Amino acid sequence: MAIAPEQAPDEHVTTFLLPEHHVRGAILRVCAGVSAMVGRRDVQPDVRRVLGEMCAAGPLMAAHLKVDGRLALQIQDGAQLALMLIQIEDDLRTRGMARERGEAPAGSFEELTRGGVFAVTFEPRNGQSYQALVPLQGVVVAEALEGYFDQSEQLPTRFVLASNGDCLAGLMLQRLPEAGAAADAGWDHARALLDTVTPDELMAQTPATMLHRLFHADDLALHDPQPMTMACSCSQARISRMLLSLGEKEVHDIVEEQGLVTVTCDFCGAVYHYDRAQVQALFSAEQATQESPPRSGLH
Repeated sequence: MAIAPEQAPDEHVTTFLLPEHHVRGAILRVCAGVSAMVGRRDVQPDVRRVLGEMCAAGPLMAAHLKVDGRLALQIQDGAQLALMLIQIEDDLRTRGMARERGEAPAGSFEELTRGGVFAVTFEPRNGQSYQALVPLQGVVVAEALEGYFDQSEQLPTRFVLASNGDCLAGLMLQRLPEAGAAADAGWDHARALLDTVTPDELMAQTPATMLHRLFHADDLALHDPQPMTMACSCSQARISRMLLSLGEKEVHDIVEEQGLVTVTCDFCGAVYHYDRAQVQALFSAEQATQESPPRSGLH
């Protein structure tokens, strides 16, 4: 099947179906916003590579979900990686952060995360959040994600992931949940094709070119591409709400001790400053809002 380039553009996640093989998949390549989020100087190179691959995997997983809310992927308590958190909103806006352990963590994914736990959390806008926790296993990010699906979802899944600090690329294949034993051959076929893809090739080719290379001889059903952005959701308003939640006394104590309040976003590194006058204005405005009588709506 011929695939027009515009059907699987960059900066989008394209989901697809191989109906005769009972397999679904998703592919992306994105560069916009990646260097600001993933290429931060205060993250060691090996950790940055893992962060980029996790940021590539998250939207691939979220694109198949019909959840109005947020998907979060989390690695915690690793040997050299204390925490890594990827958040994907339902519009596929993605951000990620890493908190290292030690002076200059380095090594393979397995060395960085040894002894850690992998968590996937669904946070719907309405309803109860759900979290699945599994021990980390695998020598690369893709194997750890595949292990999660094997242990928690019982869905055979394969990933190819790539990150160079400036761009991300990812390809996921998953056997359909309802597929029975008769679909084994179809899954083997799709998996064999995926095994021919290297991370470098995935990064170098457009999604349309890669899909054509892999599945030109198969019945491939493409869904409409979904825009994806690497962008942080932090803002002055969010930081102000966080300070209000701490309480006036605690925030004023920080100002008395340090001269101002400084808040740094763990995701994008943006720095927010509040001096004495700004802190006073923030809490005065909050108090005035609370003391204002409710409007009746009658005129």
